[in-house]
Amino acid sequence: MPTKNKSDDYIDLKQRIRMLGQVNWEYIWANLPKTERNIDQLWGLVHIAVGLPPNAGLKIQTLHKDEYFILKILNEENHTMLQVDMEAAAHEKGRPLTRKTIGVHLFRLESLGLVERPFGERKGFTITEKGRERLKK
Repeated sequence: MPTKNKSDDYIDLKQRIRMLGQVNWEYIWANLPKTERNIDQLWGLVHIAVGLPPNAGLKIQTLHKDEYFILKILNEENHTMLQVDMEAAAHEKGRPLTRKTIGVHLFRLESLGLVERPFGERKGFTITEKGRERLKK
Protein backbone atom coordinates (compact mmCIF):
# COMPACT_ATOMS: atom_id res chain seq x y z
CA MET A 1 0.00 0.00 0.00
CA PRO A 2 1.55 3.34 -1.00
CA THR A 3 2.27 5.76 1.82
CA LYS A 4 1.27 9.39 1.76
CA ASN A 5 4.02 11.96 1.62
CA LYS A 6 3.99 15.61 2.65
CA SER A 7 2.90 16.80 -0.78
CA ASP A 8 -0.16 14.49 -0.61
CA ASP A 9 -1.08 16.03 2.74
CA TYR A 10 -0.65 19.50 1.26
CA ILE A 11 -2.94 18.67 -1.67
CA ASP A 12 -5.51 17.19 0.73
CA LEU A 13 -5.36 20.33 2.88
CA LYS A 14 -5.81 22.57 -0.18
CA GLN A 15 -8.91 20.59 -1.19
CA ARG A 16 -10.36 20.91 2.31
CA ILE A 17 -9.74 24.67 2.33
CA ARG A 18 -11.51 24.98 -1.03
CA MET A 19 -14.50 23.21 0.52
CA LEU A 20 -14.75 26.01 3.10
CA GLY A 21 -15.82 28.40 0.33
CA GLN A 22 -18.90 26.23 -0.27
CA VAL A 23 -20.18 26.55 3.30
CA ASN A 24 -22.88 29.12 4.10
CA TRP A 25 -21.31 30.53 7.29
CA GLU A 26 -23.98 33.18 7.85
CA TYR A 27 -26.65 30.47 7.95
CA ILE A 28 -24.64 28.32 10.36
CA TRP A 29 -23.89 31.28 12.65
CA ALA A 30 -27.51 32.48 12.61
CA ASN A 31 -28.77 29.01 13.57
CA LEU A 32 -26.43 28.52 16.49
CA PRO A 33 -28.12 29.16 19.82
CA LYS A 34 -26.94 32.53 21.15
CA THR A 35 -25.26 30.86 24.13
CA GLU A 36 -23.19 28.71 21.73
CA ARG A 37 -21.79 31.55 19.64
CA ASN A 38 -18.17 31.34 20.64
CA ILE A 39 -14.95 30.76 18.76
CA ASP A 40 -14.59 27.14 19.89
CA GLN A 41 -18.03 26.25 18.56
CA LEU A 42 -17.38 28.01 15.24
CA TRP A 43 -13.96 26.37 14.96
CA GLY A 44 -15.58 22.97 15.52
CA LEU A 45 -18.08 23.70 12.73
CA VAL A 46 -15.22 24.67 10.41
CA HIS A 47 -13.53 21.35 11.09
CA ILE A 48 -16.75 19.39 10.59
CA ALA A 49 -17.33 21.26 7.30
CA VAL A 50 -13.99 20.08 5.95
CA GLY A 51 -14.25 16.55 7.33
CA LEU A 52 -12.02 16.82 10.41
CA PRO A 53 -12.88 16.06 14.03
CA PRO A 54 -14.32 19.18 15.76
CA ASN A 55 -11.32 19.50 18.09
CA ALA A 56 -8.57 18.88 15.51
CA GLY A 57 -5.59 21.14 15.94
CA LEU A 58 -6.83 22.82 19.11
CA LYS A 59 -4.26 22.75 21.90
CA ILE A 60 -6.36 24.31 24.66
CA GLN A 61 -10.11 23.94 24.69
CA THR A 62 -12.05 26.24 26.96
CA LEU A 63 -15.18 24.78 28.45
CA HIS A 64 -18.48 26.60 28.48
CA LYS A 65 -19.90 27.03 32.01
CA ASP A 66 -22.72 24.62 31.13
CA GLU A 67 -20.22 22.02 29.88
CA TYR A 68 -18.32 22.28 33.16
CA PHE A 69 -21.62 21.92 35.04
CA ILE A 70 -22.55 18.79 33.02
CA LEU A 71 -19.16 17.27 33.81
CA LYS A 72 -19.75 17.96 37.51
CA ILE A 73 -23.14 16.23 37.37
CA LEU A 74 -21.67 13.17 35.64
CA ASN A 75 -18.79 13.06 38.10
CA GLU A 76 -21.08 13.28 41.14
CA GLU A 77 -23.47 10.59 39.89
CA ASN A 78 -20.59 8.31 38.86
CA HIS A 79 -22.76 6.16 36.57
CA THR A 80 -24.14 6.29 33.04
CA MET A 81 -26.82 8.96 32.67
CA LEU A 82 -29.37 9.76 29.99
CA GLN A 83 -29.90 13.36 28.90
CA VAL A 84 -33.28 13.44 30.62
CA ASP A 85 -31.61 12.41 33.89
CA MET A 86 -29.02 15.17 33.46
CA GLU A 87 -31.83 17.64 32.82
CA ALA A 88 -33.53 16.60 36.09
CA ALA A 89 -30.25 16.79 38.03
CA ALA A 90 -29.56 20.27 36.64
CA HIS A 91 -33.04 21.44 37.71
CA GLU A 92 -32.49 20.00 41.19
CA LYS A 93 -29.26 21.95 41.47
CA GLY A 94 -31.00 25.19 40.45
CA ARG A 95 -29.57 25.42 36.95
CA PRO A 96 -32.30 24.58 34.45
CA LEU A 97 -30.88 23.18 31.21
CA THR A 98 -32.95 21.72 28.41
CA ARG A 99 -32.20 18.36 26.82
CA LYS A 100 -31.37 20.17 23.58
CA THR A 101 -28.78 22.36 25.31
CA ILE A 102 -27.35 19.36 27.14
CA GLY A 103 -27.17 17.44 23.85
CA VAL A 104 -25.17 20.18 22.14
CA HIS A 105 -22.71 20.31 25.01
CA LEU A 106 -22.43 16.52 25.24
CA PHE A 107 -21.55 16.36 21.53
CA ARG A 108 -18.65 18.74 22.11
CA LEU A 109 -17.57 17.08 25.36
CA GLU A 110 -17.54 13.71 23.59
CA SER A 111 -15.43 15.11 20.74
CA LEU A 112 -12.95 16.39 23.35
CA GLY A 113 -12.82 12.95 24.98
CA LEU A 114 -14.26 14.18 28.29
CA VAL A 115 -17.40 12.00 28.17
CA GLU A 116 -18.17 8.70 26.47
CA ARG A 117 -21.03 6.35 25.67
CA PRO A 118 -19.77 3.07 27.14
CA PHE A 119 -22.84 1.05 26.16
CA GLY A 120 -23.42 2.60 22.74
CA GLU A 121 -25.62 5.30 21.32
CA ARG A 122 -28.86 6.09 23.17
CA LYS A 123 -27.66 4.28 26.30
CA GLY A 124 -26.34 7.28 28.21
CA PHE A 125 -23.11 9.11 28.91
CA THR A 126 -20.44 8.81 31.54
CA ILE A 127 -17.44 10.95 32.38
CA THR A 128 -14.00 9.72 31.28
CA GLU A 129 -10.79 9.84 33.28
CA LYS A 130 -9.74 12.76 31.08
CA GLY A 131 -12.99 14.50 32.07
CA ARG A 132 -12.27 13.95 35.77
CA GLU A 133 -8.79 15.39 35.34
CA ARG A 134 -10.29 18.41 33.58
CA LEU A 135 -12.61 19.03 36.54
CA LYS A 136 -9.64 19.13 38.91
CA LYS A 137 -8.09 22.05 37.01
